[in-house]
Amino acid sequence: LVQGTSVNWPAHDLPYRIALFSSGLLGGLLAALLANKYLTFHNAMTGTFFVWLLLSIVLNIYVPDAANVLVLPLIVATLIYVLASFFNEHINRYIVLLSLILVVPSTLGLVLPLENTQGYRLIFVTMPCIALFMTIFVPLIHGANLKLPLTATTITLAAAIIVAISSPLYSEHRPQHVNIIYFENLDEAQGYYWLQHSNPLPKNLQSVYEWSSEQKPLLPFSKYEHSNWVQTEASGFKGAEYTISSDVMHDNGRTLELTLTSPRNARAIQLVLPGIAKLNTFKLGGIEFEPQPIAGNIDDSYYFLRIEGVYDRQVPLTLELESSLPFEAFLIDLSTELPQSAQKLLQQRTKLLSPQHSGDRAILIKQIEL
Repeated sequence: LVQGTSVNWPAHDLPYRIALFSSGLLGGLLAALLANKYLTFHNAMTGTFFVWLLLSIVLNIYVPDAANVLVLPLIVATLIYVLASFFNEHINRYIVLLSLILVVPSTLGLVLPLENTQGYRLIFVTMPCIALFMTIFVPLIHGANLKLPLTATTITLAAAIIVAISSPLYSEHRPQHVNIIYFENLDEAQGYYWLQHSNPLPKNLQSVYEWSSEQKPLLPFSKYEHSNWVQTEASGFKGAEYTISSDVMHDNGRTLELTLTSPRNARAIQLVLPGIAKLNTFKLGGIEFEPQPIAGNIDDSYYFLRIEGVYDRQVPLTLELESSLPFEAFLIDLSTELPQSAQKLLQQRTKLLSPQHSGDRAILIKQIEL
């Protein structure tokens, strides 16, 4: 909230990590205060086991693959607790500590892997693990004097939060993710730049162009409306090309054989067919596929065939259509090669900014009649 945004992996994650663990510990210590007031050691420990048992049953019913995270530590901890009951009160608490051998890996042991893989935008997924550990931790410190730990934990948490909000969000090793996307409608010789990002852009990148805040679809077949785009000159790139090898009409519709190529050796070619084409199956490299529906912001009245790894290859594609009517389709060429005009943006994308996933892309679109 203070930084005005959140990132998955901040440049300096140590203060965030300290805040995460100290806030969990503070919650556990506050719970221990209540436990000291209203529960005995054995009340708290038995209650914890019942909580774990109920959660194990729920996981076993709804997410059985995850149930072992709780079931195995629960069985072992219960057996250790039973064993401890044969000893006097002073000794049995130390024996119960042995249950942490399996409890810690299945609770706290998952926090850092989840933090590393999910990031701080999904940091809440670590909190059940911390909370589960605290359910065991609270009984184990039953009766202890908690004044000093509470004070130290509160100070640590406050200091970690202050350092976290004072630290920069990005560094050269953990830069902000910004993809430069170029769209061009080859039929109209119009190009657009759009910056794909999930965090506020720095001023130096915003100042390159006068970005429009108008919501506008930049793809003729997509429902998704882009904002922060700018119109620019055409790239001069040649789009994907096609030749018709065979076009055979039959009782069930039509078999259309195409060869697709990319004059600029693009990474991928996409063929977008309208629903009226009634695509039944298609063959790529002699292997037959059925078209699959896709979800998202793309118009579901189209079929999308995307061929990756094209480069200098000729792509033979056979379409089995249940309609013999001619139709207009879109042929798209996708490459990481940006037009020369992108140099203005690239120069301002400093070491604190970096592309991610599919990276920068130039998407050239043209309409064809089949």
